Amino acid sequence: MKISYLTHDAVDVHNGEVTVLGTNNQTTYLDIINSMNDYQENLIICNDNYDKLSVNDAIDWVGDVMSNKVNFTAYINQFIKKFVKDLTEDEINQLHAVNDKIYRTVQEQLFMADLPLKVTFSNDLINIFKYAKIHIDGSNFSNPYDIIRILIKLHLECNDKKVLGLTNVAHYLNPKQIQDLVNLCNNAGVAVFIVEFMSLNQRHLFEKCNFHYIDEDFIDWHY
Repeated sequence: MKISYLTHDAVDVHNGEVTVLGTNNQTTYLDIINSMNDYQENLIICNDNYDKLSVNDAIDWVGDVMSNKVNFTAYINQFIKKFVKDLTEDEINQLHAVNDKIYRTVQEQLFMADLPLKVTFSNDLINIFKYAKIHIDGSNFSNPYDIIRILIKLHLECNDKKVLGLTNVAHYLNPKQIQDLVNLCNNAGVAVFIVEFMSLNQRHLFEKCNFHYIDEDFIDWHY
């Protein structure tokens, strides 16, 4: 995938890599962030065949994981759909048996009331899992690295081909955590694109990443 900001050089984003676009140019940073949030259209995104893609179709933009509350519900719903497809026949039969028992028990209790009440039976596996109210353990929400790690693993488990988009990563992660993030992406085959407001002398923080930079004079730097 290629991501281009206005007239600047395209940034190649590959699965299994962390790609960083750093800048100390406020206009550049705001243009990119606003385009990611669909407020502006200053980005051109193409796949490897140079077919143009929309930001929403190509990038799962999360932004700042500490300032923005991550909506895990959409990820969980996507995970459930994939998880259900991978169930064995024995596991499906077991879930149906338990589900049938719950409905029968509820209906039996309703017979105790002198009212024409009936349950609406559903053996839909998706509904069964949603009934279980699956959610991410909230104890991880105070640690930015854990949030990012969970997002990468959800992309892997859901086979989500979108690029995970983040900003302000260097605000929260130390060099070792950034290296761990690079290794995790490499092992998971997930692409991460980070937009970072930073000075060029901070480049060492992302030394193992695919690093690009636009300076305050709008000049492109590649490393």
